Amino acid sequence: MRNLSDRSIDIPQCGPSISVEVERLDGRRWVNYSGTFCLAIHFWGPVALEQGAERAGISGIHEPGAYRIRLEVEGQTLTSSVFAVR
Repeated sequence: MRNLSDRSIDIPQCGPSISVEVERLDGRRWVNYSGTFCLAIHFWGPVALEQGAERAGISGIHEPGAYRIRLEVEGQTLTSSVFAVR
């Protein structure tokens, strides 16, 4: 993820990871494929992503299909472009 805005934004974080949801296209609707489960031993909350800064993460997808990543940022839902797993 890259912050292309003109200011710092708060992103959800669990421990060292960005908290996102992966959705899979099932027919004509998007369904939750995986999300972040945050154990109580980890810090959970918003972390600042400065203007122009980047954060990367890894999520395992084990089935072929069309997917997208969804993220809640400051009360708005952001979605990635659709990508295929074969």
